[in-house]
Amino acid sequence: MITFNPLYLLALIPFVVASVLHLIFAFRGKDGARAITKLILIPALSIYPIVVDRSATTLILALLFAYMGDIFMIYKDNRKSLLAGFITFALAHIGYITILLLKIGIDKLPSYPWIIGALVLLLGGSFLFIQLLFKNKAGAFKYVMVAYSFLLVAELVIAGYGMILAPSVWSILILFGIILFISSDTYLGITIFLKPNKLDNFYVMILYLAAQLVIVMSLLHY
Repeated sequence: MITFNPLYLLALIPFVVASVLHLIFAFRGKDGARAITKLILIPALSIYPIVVDRSATTLILALLFAYMGDIFMIYKDNRKSLLAGFITFALAHIGYITILLLKIGIDKLPSYPWIIGALVLLLGGSFLFIQLLFKNKAGAFKYVMVAYSFLLVAELVIAGYGMILAPSVWSILILFGIILFISSDTYLGITIFLKPNKLDNFYVMILYLAAQLVIVMSLLHY
């Protein structure tokens, strides 16, 4: 765990400035400027782990995958780009989960039967959630979203388990960050497959940016 120092907040200034500009452009429907600022967001956020802990290579790699996901999602109307976005964000979350498991301690995890049972329940719950929400409107992407939802919910459960084992400000915050991420992706799916909204980019990104910020800080200081 890296002890939090208020001076570390200075490393977040580029990310905060880029986020505010991006959200202004998203709210005003300035798609060109929004796309440009989106390319700055994750690199700006990456300054924080580099300053706080240069050895946080797994986190930086996860952010690299998130950055690739951001690029692909600029062109989310193209199904191939959307699929690539799902895959790269899934890889980012695998990175987050890996860090979480190491922070909690592999030796503190439940026995394998409990883990297998939980995974089966999570997979079934993810399928049911996607089926009820999107029905047949997502086509073959329904199965992609089931797999992705399974990963996010598993991340949430792992974070919750870690919070129960060792309650702290950061273990609570990372749970909140994952909930924000799930909310952002759920709303994104709704705008893509069910009901587009002219402010969808604004609403998705305000949740997404808050989620990334909270997750990155929590994983470093957990």
